[in-house]
Amino acid sequence: EEAHDRARALKTLHVEWSNVGEIGNLEPFESAEVLYLQYNRIERIENLECMPRLQFLALQGNRIRAVENLLCLTELEFLDLSKNQIAKLDEQQLPGTVNILNLQDNPCTKEADYAARLCERLPDLIRLDGVDVGAEEGGASSSTAPAPGFTSLLGGSLSAVPEELLATEKGLSAYWRKGEMQSNVESAIRDEIQAFSTEALADVDGFDRQFEDAAARSRARREGIARQMPGGSGSR
Repeated sequence: EEAHDRARALKTLHVEWSNVGEIGNLEPFESAEVLYLQYNRIERIENLECMPRLQFLALQGNRIRAVENLLCLTELEFLDLSKNQIAKLDEQQLPGTVNILNLQDNPCTKEADYAARLCERLPDLIRLDGVDVGAEEGGASSSTAPAPGFTSLLGGSLSAVPEELLATEKGLSAYWRKGEMQSNVESAIRDEIQAFSTEALADVDGFDRQFEDAAARSRARREGIARQMPGGSGSR
């Protein structure tokens, strides 16, 4: 019972790089919002009805051939299906809530009007295949989009949190902002450590100078005493 309660309380579930052949047995994780299933042997999207709160789904690097069984995820906003085997895309199978989508390295990306169809289906789409939607028209720079706190876990397909996501009012915006606040805290801690280190080094430098001065004075005294002693250079 305790294990079941812990499973129900989990918000993020990691099952990446686990040699998983099919999606299943996720019922205890009904409260999960983030699911990592990348780089497995999954051939079909299925059995996600039990995760209605899912907002982030990573499925890249599998053997998936079709986009299906996702409409039950009414809060899904981030979907990575890159590096699969999707030859024909049925965009109607994508939840309309998705605003970040990655289908790179799938044959379907070469279909006519691929991007236009997706933009029509997904009115809130802000990033497609690592490029800001409308970047070509507006001349905006493109970059690969990351997930919060999960860069390395996504096998490097996503690399940096785009600043514009922090301003969106989507369901994941709180997640992005949480990541931003964490980054700010980490930055503040690093600044404190740096300041402490600088101060400590200054103290060490000051101590070293004091020690060197004292040692020099001591040497001078010893040399002076030696010169004043009978037989010393100063007594000749």
